[in-house]
Amino acid sequence: MNQAGVYRELAKEFEEKNGVAVKVIEVEEADDALLKDADAAADVIRLPHDQLGQLVESGSVYENEKYADQVTKENIPMAIQASSYKDKLYGYPASTDAMFLYYDKRVYNEQDLRTLDSLTKKGKVGLNLAEAGADYRLTPWFIANGALLYGEDGEDVTDTTLNNEQGLNVLKWVGNARKNPNIVALNADEISALQDGKISALFSGVWNAQNVEKILGKNMGTVVYPKANFGDGEINLKAFSGVPIFVVNAATKNPSKAMDLAEFVTNKEAQLKVFKEINTVPSNKEARESETVQSDPLAKTVTEATTPEHSVLMPKLPEMKNFWPNMNALLVDSYEGVVKVDQMQQKLDKLVRDVSKPAK
Repeated sequence: MNQAGVYRELAKEFEEKNGVAVKVIEVEEADDALLKDADAAADVIRLPHDQLGQLVESGSVYENEKYADQVTKENIPMAIQASSYKDKLYGYPASTDAMFLYYDKRVYNEQDLRTLDSLTKKGKVGLNLAEAGADYRLTPWFIANGALLYGEDGEDVTDTTLNNEQGLNVLKWVGNARKNPNIVALNADEISALQDGKISALFSGVWNAQNVEKILGKNMGTVVYPKANFGDGEINLKAFSGVPIFVVNAATKNPSKAMDLAEFVTNKEAQLKVFKEINTVPSNKEARESETVQSDPLAKTVTEATTPEHSVLMPKLPEMKNFWPNMNALLVDSYEGVVKVDQMQQKLDKLVRDVSKPAK
């Protein structure tokens, strides 16, 4: 069953219990639909949490007034942070996600997986360093090493320190990665590279679980990111964590019923149902700790990966649209050798200036 299918089932349950007709529709860019014509958009919308800032700033979403205490109590803190903006709760968290490491158990043992250095010495590792998406994969490594992107909570446009010494050391590592034959730059071709034996480990997410398992079978292992030392001491590498959330359209004619629906499709029972159908790992505390989730090795890895020790919540400021293209260009150019070591500090300084400009 696909995502829309399981939510249609939940919508039908809500209809039967509440006597309210619910229609489930699929759209490519839910945030765009809401911003362009709120009156024509759905009453309750599912979207990635990082779009929340722009929607709140535009007045497009209704504050979670009816279920704020309940949602806050039942979900993990990271999910509540993702569903909030400027200390107000707007969203209803549906699940959690973060990237992790897939590996071939025939190549790596537990000790090999402990650090980035030991990992890349033992076998060939796939990592996107040279294409669109390098920003998503590598920015959390800068943050893990002591740099900031929009402050400690991701909501301060004036507090980005990717150009500090710790950030510079990570960028130097990126520049040197091309010299390491065991670090293989890839992205969309990561599954074919695994299939062809060009790599034996890759940093990816749940979206690739079926593909990787098809290739590795019982030899598929999953684990949180390893530790690393970029010259500033050993740290846990981190991935961006993401939280799909439901929000209520500020233009809804019936905000009370819309909030009821948003809560219904994200409560404990709903999150467990969705997990069973499409493998999204719950944000609900009890659901995460349930036997259903904890007995699944992949879900258990994602549960660990979405803790503060192993991930950092993707910022949701509107200014992120300035950040992505600037960061990706710098990472790719540094990996390709276009940006030399003696230019990196200057480039990082410019990056910080560019991404600190208010979004237009």
